[in-house]
Amino acid sequence: MKWTATGIAAAATAIAVMSAPAAASPWTVGMGPGPNARGELSFIALCNSVASFTKHGRQQAISRGISEDMMDQAIAKANRTGKRYKRQGADTIKYVGDKVWVVLNSKCAVVSTGWN
Repeated sequence: MKWTATGIAAAATAIAVMSAPAAASPWTVGMGPGPNARGELSFIALCNSVASFTKHGRQQAISRGISEDMMDQAIAKANRTGKRYKRQGADTIKYVGDKVWVVLNSKCAVVSTGWN
């Protein structure tokens, strides 16, 4: 492989972008993108569909007009694209789909849901 000044600058930029800290949000893992971000999701078995609802989760789905099928589609999309986020200090994962997001607990029960 032949290294050029442009290639070295591009590689340095890519490394800097990959190691940049994540934006402050309760839904970021806290370590930014990379191996630690995925590793910290291992506290919970990733869900493939909605298993049940908490009382609050059911109320949110009904009041916002979001069906279980829409939530299942969001979960499937998030599992394909990696748009899953652990909330700091909580055993929940937020799955972000095209139209809706859904927060599931360790039993794959809906904790909350909403429109993007």
